[in-house]
Amino acid sequence: MLWILQREPPFWNDSNLVKTTPPGPITLFTPTTLMQKFRWKYYELKKKYRPNPLSYTFNASGGPSPCSIHGLLNQAMDAGGTQYLVERHVAGGSVNFGHPVALNGAQWIEAFESALQTNKPEWWQPERKGFRRENLVLLHYGRRTTLVLSEETAKLYEQKHRGLKRR
Repeated sequence: MLWILQREPPFWNDSNLVKTTPPGPITLFTPTTLMQKFRWKYYELKKKYRPNPLSYTFNASGGPSPCSIHGLLNQAMDAGGTQYLVERHVAGGSVNFGHPVALNGAQWIEAFESALQTNKPEWWQPERKGFRRENLVLLHYGRRTTLVLSEETAKLYEQKHRGLKRR
């Protein structure tokens, strides 16, 4: 069996970043036979290593409304397989997001990432003792890791880590 070892990004354990987390296991279905267990394990591995965002559908949500940045990035990770690392204070913020028609997973991820970069998300900034409102920067590291940062933090990370690319 061939194992591909991937190196963790240099910022993987950075305490200023919060990682997105996949949803917990589905408890509605408990595999009982050996064949069901094999199929379930195959499904989990396929979802982890070969995600297919086109197999997801997100219903229309109406007009834009405030949505949790970290919560929706968790959904984006589940649908597309990209690990997002979000600046700690930004993760607790919100962004106006919504779509009038049903979208497949790839369309939804693109729309949400676009909202983060254009709809001026808002988050609490403890140093300022107030809210901060500005567009975020998405920096890509490899194929399946994306940093979600404020502009000033993005510049610092770009200087420190040369493998980051803006989209």
